[in-house]
Amino acid sequence: MKLPLTIAAIIARSFPATECPAEGPLNAISLVLKTPPPPSKVELIPSPRAGMVWVPGMWNYVCGWYTWQNGGWELDRKGQCYVQAEWKQCAAGWQLHHGYWQELPRNRPLAEASGKMGAVIPYDPLGAYR
Repeated sequence: MKLPLTIAAIIARSFPATECPAEGPLNAISLVLKTPPPPSKVELIPSPRAGMVWVPGMWNYVCGWYTWQNGGWELDRKGQCYVQAEWKQCAAGWQLHHGYWQELPRNRPLAEASGKMGAVIPYDPLGAYR
């Protein structure tokens, strides 16, 4: 009984369409695709929340399909700013760069460190409780 199951598992493993990328640190996975992602969807950005950062939605690539990943709130991290996920065009096609948290330089103002005005919200640990 085990022999037919083993043979079936070997045959199923040989088809790349049955494989999905392994889960791991999102910024460690590097995808390069020939086709560009669909245009971004319009999301209504909720009003700001103290101690929270809005992470906008994006097109993700999962098991051979572009899937829309909705935006959401993440807890703000002291001394860090969130860098949005984006698709960049390169020589081989389109490369996905997942969003990640980046350390802020100690001696530069917050808006200057991110490179985008208004992209960084200062952390206030008690802001949600006031």
